[in-house]
Parts: sequence; C-alpha cells; structure tokens
Amino acid sequence: MRFPEGPIAMVDGSVVLVEIERGTLSRVTVGGAIEGIAELG
Repeated sequence: MRFPEGPIAMVDGSVVLVEIERGTLSRVTVGGAIEGIAELG
C-alpha cells in the first residue's frame, strides 16, 4: 500500500480505499488480496 486513505468497508467484508502515492482506487479482499479498481487523475 502506498499512502492509503479514505477506507470504506463494503458489505462483502472487503475494504475500498485510495492509494494516494500510486494514484489508484484499490480493494482489499477478505483474504488480503489487493486489487486495482481504477487509476485516478
């Protein structure tokens, strides 16, 4: 993770957050996998 901010807990147990330094929106699954959702800006 590169400066994670603004975590949002999802109903499936995952967490969505912004990685400021990478400029991405990411999801952390219940199992701990990190998935890129979107590139920002």
